Amino acid sequence: MNNNSYSSYSSSGSPQFVPLNLPVGWRFHPSDEELVDHYLKRKRRGDPIDGLDIGEVQICDYDPKDLP
Repeated sequence: MNNNSYSSYSSSGSPQFVPLNLPVGWRFHPSDEELVDHYLKRKRRGDPIDGLDIGEVQICDYDPKDLP
């Protein structure tokens, strides 16, 4: 299955695949391999991570109950 599409249904009830142009692994549960290869390696090198809409916080600066 292509990670850059999702399945929807037309008004006639037939399935359609809609392209989303999302980065590899962009779904609720990326695999360990996707996390390492496509996110953590880039993060370590300081490379940009396309499509990342998740903010970063320094967790050691917060009490756990105060994390955003």
